[in-house]
This record gives sequence, C-alpha cells and structure tokens, in this order.
Amino acid sequence: MDGKKLGFSQGVDISFLAEEAQQWVQAVIEEQGCNVSMAQSAKIKEYGKTGELTLAMVRLILTEEKPKERKVILKADKISEYFGEDCSSEEIEGIIIQLLDEWKKRQ
Repeated sequence: MDGKKLGFSQGVDISFLAEEAQQWVQAVIEEQGCNVSMAQSAKIKEYGKTGELTLAMVRLILTEEKPKERKVILKADKISEYFGEDCSSEEIEGIIIQLLDEWKKRQ
C-alpha cells in the first residue's frame, strides 16, 4: 500500500489471502509495475476463498486491461438551487438518474 500500487480497500481484500498468495500479488505488482483496481482485488479475493488462486491466475488478473473508470463529481453549490435542504445525497442521485433516464429515452 505504501508504494501507491494498492489502495486501502484493495489491501483489505488482499489481506484475506494466504501468505503465499499475498506474495504472488506483490511479485506481480513489482514485476509488471501495475496498480490493483477494486474489481481485480475482489476477483483475486474470491478465487482465494475457493482455493483456486494460482500465481498464473494472479498474473492474468493483474495484467488484464482495465476498463476506463469514469468518476463524475457534482459540486453542491452548482446543484443546490435545484434541490431543497431536506434532500439527502441518495435522493439527489436518484432524481438525477431518473432525469437522465428520461433524457436518454428522448434521444
């Protein structure tokens, strides 16, 4: 985690692995210079639970092309005029998704 190749949540997933499997993950990270995504660490954890994890599988998972992750943040001051103070973040998100669904249908 200190090398910024592994986020906190990914580190938690990897911590559930047997020590040997954790060493495989570390070796592949060092060998490939790759970062570990949440999806990859979850997949590795699942294979570790079932006892199916191998070094080759770790290498395959960590070297697969990662889909581009998009993250959109709407600042409260830009959308506050559209929502009352009593609206929770979840309600705001739900309304925005609903409006986007309606917009998409009209396209």
